[in-house]
Amino acid sequence: MDKILNNKIDKYFEIEDEANRNILDQLTLYIYFLESQKSQSDLYLLARLLEKDPLYKIIDYYDGDTLYMPSKEEYKRAYMLGISFFLKKIVGLNWEQIKGFLNLSSEDEESISSISLGRRINQIEEEMLGSIGKTLKKIKVKDFKQLLEDMEKNE
Repeated sequence: MDKILNNKIDKYFEIEDEANRNILDQLTLYIYFLESQKSQSDLYLLARLLEKDPLYKIIDYYDGDTLYMPSKEEYKRAYMLGISFFLKKIVGLNWEQIKGFLNLSSEDEESISSISLGRRINQIEEEMLGSIGKTLKKIKVKDFKQLLEDMEKNE
């Protein structure tokens, strides 16, 4: 959003009372609702869920492109995978310790097995190592030597 416009609005509301800020917020939400009906966007729904700055960041990033949201289950699985990867590969816990840490309900344990998590963690680790390897291959020997020299200077 235009910073000058935001600054003007903020300055106005420093002077005026909170009631006017609420009126503006409700009015813009209503306008988002009307505009969303015309454009079939989810602006109104997003504006109800998010604060102004994160909303603008999302809109600025996608700028009219389609955003596909994961299901709750997809999000949950990916989140558990991230936590499990961290605990297994970074912290060094075994699966029993990880299960104890996660303290999953019986329903969650059925949908998220340590075998499938372990398999996926190994795949992710291989993908990471592959990406790192590709990046290292792109580094010129001269650049790498300079990097090492710079690191030694900073020690």
